[in-house]
Amino acid sequence: MTDPIRKPRLDGLLDYLLTRRSLSSTKLTGPGPNDAELELILRAATRVPDHGKLAPWRIQVVRGEAQHTLGKRWAEIFRRDNPAASDELIESEAKRPARAPLLLIVSTRIENVQRIPRFEQVLSGAAVCLNAIHAANALGYFAAWNTGWPAYHADVKAGLQIPESDEIVGLIYIGSATQPTDERSRPALEDVVSYL
Repeated sequence: MTDPIRKPRLDGLLDYLLTRRSLSSTKLTGPGPNDAELELILRAATRVPDHGKLAPWRIQVVRGEAQHTLGKRWAEIFRRDNPAASDELIESEAKRPARAPLLLIVSTRIENVQRIPRFEQVLSGAAVCLNAIHAANALGYFAAWNTGWPAYHADVKAGLQIPESDEIVGLIYIGSATQPTDERSRPALEDVVSYL
């Protein structure tokens, strides 16, 4: 019988996971990741559990002028759907995609549900979002995982060429911080954990 194999302890990683904290997307600023850092983030993001090896997700990278173009489209949709909205609110919606120097739009690409349940494919997409945040944090950036109305709007999906039957599982904003993150209360383990 061979000896069991264990991975080496990564105390630094455990410390990070025990102190990880998101920062509001409205508190992000430049600089953001460069091209080499972006590639590392994307490579880490796609190393997730993926039952059936379907890669049931897609990542759209939005930076620079593309953020402003997307913001104009989203503001038009918001104005059409909310004719009583103030000009300030419309302007805020136009700025939504550019809250940070980098926006990753993570969506599902559901396929082969006869073999792999849809829910498992969506969960794999959610794992992409969290891995992108971990990778950004590892590179010294801050990140926020948002959704909001754009993630659920059929016209937003159509503009991004995401089938209506698929889901936008995350708008991942990545950049530098305008202020440090504050700790927030966490649930007591006895409130959320049980032993069978």
